[in-house]
Amino acid sequence: MVQMLNMHQYCDGDSRLAHTELTRRQRMYWEVYIHDRFLFIMSGFPCTMVPLRTGLPLHDDTLPTHVAVGWNRLILLFQNMDDAFLSYWAAQQLPNPLLPEIMSQWIESKQAQLDQDEADALRAEEEMLVAGYGTLVELQHVDLFHHSPVAANPSVATRPLARLAPFLADTKHA
Repeated sequence: MVQMLNMHQYCDGDSRLAHTELTRRQRMYWEVYIHDRFLFIMSGFPCTMVPLRTGLPLHDDTLPTHVAVGWNRLILLFQNMDDAFLSYWAAQQLPNPLLPEIMSQWIESKQAQLDQDEADALRAEEEMLVAGYGTLVELQHVDLFHHSPVAANPSVATRPLARLAPFLADTKHA
């Protein structure tokens, strides 16, 4: 249904939609994108959404800063769950002989990407605080943690990609 809104056709300055309506639709698209990825991780339902080509939602003055920052951080977190990540995740339940072997280098790179995302989230919150906008509210912190790969398997909380480690048993460490 969200795809029928043709969000892929709109960009900043497009006269077909008011700016506030465009940002609202962008946020709606990203909401579906996030849930699409979350359902895949939790239930194995196939992902159908691709990242919106315009990137993060455009700035909307009607949103409180902490809401916009928290929302964008959640979008960026879910963009880390790219096609390769989802393919390896799915292979845990249903092995795919066509999928290239998972390499330790890929896991380390993806872990570094997730670590960087966490550091960027902390930096964004610090910048918001310095600018006088306060911080993310507790519910936003919970949302960011709850939707991280850690939440799908809390036993690997220190290293989210440890869940993929069994695939390394028979692979070459590159």
